Amino acid sequence: MDWVIPEKVATSTKINSNEKLLYGYLKTLIKDKDYIALTNKELSDYFTLKPRTISQSISALDRNEFIKREIVRDERNQVVERRIYTLI
Repeated sequence: MDWVIPEKVATSTKINSNEKLLYGYLKTLIKDKDYIALTNKELSDYFTLKPRTISQSISALDRNEFIKREIVRDERNQVVERRIYTLI
């Protein structure tokens, strides 16, 4: 699988290299879909990083408007999934 990291992401000084790689991975997985629903644990296993590191990276990508997160909750207000959309 070839990863796609747009120039705007690759050359950004607002995010670090791990965050750029994470973006490329998410962008590639989303490809023809609207969004991806992966947990921090699933992503941390893939990248061999701690879930907290993934959480911080996801937050940085969201804060800098490279991605958008949507939390889906059930009727009891429990989190069902987190959807991640790429914006670039």
